[in-house]
Amino acid sequence: MIYYRYIPMLVLFYGALLPAPVRAQAACNDDTLAEANRRYELDFWHQAIDLVEPCLPKKFETNLQRVQAHRLVALAYYELGDLDASELWIKRMMRIDGRYAVDPDDPQFFRDNVEDLRPKKWYQKRWLRLGIPTIAAGVASYFVFRPQDESPVLPLPQPLPLPPTVPPPLPGPNN
Repeated sequence: MIYYRYIPMLVLFYGALLPAPVRAQAACNDDTLAEANRRYELDFWHQAIDLVEPCLPKKFETNLQRVQAHRLVALAYYELGDLDASELWIKRMMRIDGRYAVDPDDPQFFRDNVEDLRPKKWYQKRWLRLGIPTIAAGVASYFVFRPQDESPVLPLPQPLPLPPTVPPPLPGPNN
């Protein structure tokens, strides 16, 4: 016999055991980002992360939404004091959009990491900045410190003597 009066209690009990993302799958769109941003501004950083993280990396429709979501999660982790996680999300954000322009209101840590992770142009590479002056200094030092023509000139070596020649055999009875 089924006790129908216990069904609502069972539904509530098992519903409470399910994690929040399983209970309600939120649509990943601009409304989700706006709500997460509102919670971030109200200092509910964990809630902002919980809203946006299930939508990452591929559930948002545009790259702009993905970049905004990564930025929000990185800033929330920064506010929570988890600098390693914040740096990880900044790296992921920069992989999506390497030309991301930082907001002047963002924390200095965030702005510095974005600038450090920005793809460098060929002339900004460290090996190039250090290598070319090093090579130039080496070439210049060769011309400045090379030995002058005062060193004695060595005589040319004598040519080798010609090998002895054997006279041709004389005609005789054995030929």
